[in-house]
Amino acid sequence: MAGAKKGLQDKLYWGMSLYLLVVGVTPRPWPRKPCAPPSACPRSWPSGCRVRIDQGKVIDVWNFITILRSRKIRSPPKMSTSSSNECCYLCGSVFELTRDHIPPKNLFLRPRPSNLVTVLCCRKCNNSFSKDDEYFRMAVSSMINRSGDGERIWSEKVVGSTLRDRRIGPLIDEVVSESQPSFVKTEFGALPALVIPFRCDEIERVLIRMTKGFLRKTYPDVDASHFQFKVGMVQQFQVEEVYGSLRNLHYFELGNGVFRMWYGISREYAGIWAYLFYNSAGYFVSH
Repeated sequence: MAGAKKGLQDKLYWGMSLYLLVVGVTPRPWPRKPCAPPSACPRSWPSGCRVRIDQGKVIDVWNFITILRSRKIRSPPKMSTSSSNECCYLCGSVFELTRDHIPPKNLFLRPRPSNLVTVLCCRKCNNSFSKDDEYFRMAVSSMINRSGDGERIWSEKVVGSTLRDRRIGPLIDEVVSESQPSFVKTEFGALPALVIPFRCDEIERVLIRMTKGFLRKTYPDVDASHFQFKVGMVQQFQVEEVYGSLRNLHYFELGNGVFRMWYGISREYAGIWAYLFYNSAGYFVSH
């Protein structure tokens, strides 16, 4: 039994996510931070509107930033939104080339920005991304402090399409079956919540794929085929504190805050890529 539990923990995404299920509460400003960590609660939870607080693992961001500051960060050429290097950025194939959007274009409402970034990608690789991208969109658009675009993506695309049509049915079933009731203490009192696990693999694949694509776009002379990537998550209510420390890195954004990125790579090719989606879901990828 212990082995089975460990296997489940290995495939979950760093920790748990909390969907607050609030019923009969007059709308009011939400607190920036919960007053206390979430606690397990055996009582049943009511149905209602859903919002989320992430309790994720944070990689050693501060140490990595200190290392980068002690080295000279390479200045990349101007970010290009078109493709370069006439081969697939993932496998190197030169056959049946298409364009992959980084970040995934499903994160943006229509009409989408005209300057979305694309990288050449073979058809085989590109066709393998759709389920990961849909799962990723579900994860990053569900936070309580998401932006207006994130709220619309959640209600119109995630609830209105992904969940309704069961487009990634087995993954949704796994999330639901492993969920547990809980509550969160806030300045407004204890609110009922549902602790929901997310898988690690799908989200990591999207973030690492994005990083490989942006390496191709920003540092085309760097051979990233041998890089080892580490992925971490920023606690949802520490976003302002963490990302406010990245002013010495290069900056890029798309879609009026839908996607924001801070990045830097040293002359020794150590690099960090800080991603923020809907001003709430934060991740770091280092190499």
